[in-house]
Amino acid sequence: MTKPTMPEPVGFLVKHDIHPQSTGALHFDASFAQGDDDLSVAPLITTTQAQAYADARVREVQQWEPIETAPKHTEVLVWREDSGPFIAKLTDPYEVITVEEMERENLEFRDDFEEWYSDAYGWQEGNEKPTHWMPLPAPLQQ
Repeated sequence: MTKPTMPEPVGFLVKHDIHPQSTGALHFDASFAQGDDDLSVAPLITTTQAQAYADARVREVQQWEPIETAPKHTEVLVWREDSGPFIAKLTDPYEVITVEEMERENLEFRDDFEEWYSDAYGWQEGNEKPTHWMPLPAPLQQ
């Protein structure tokens, strides 16, 4: 019977044998511990496991949520069948336009008015409301 080959580990628990009460530390390169009789090295996670975890987290984070669960007063990515994805926020008029602009344009809103607003498309009311949302992606790191 041949021994199955194990995937290459990418995460290691490195502990000091001199201090058994120590919890150890996670290292992604444990080569420094080779030949050191005071250190114990145990594999924790393989490349395959790390990739599966990362893929699951991306899927979890990137799922569309029902619009009723979206945060208020925060720009998010929204989706509507006839227009696809766009950026909008559930808000009130006073966060979008000034009182002076409302008076100048002769605009009136109910006191409890709260709707989806997009800089690109304006107010999204009635059948124009988005149906799903997800958080905006993080900005690019440069």
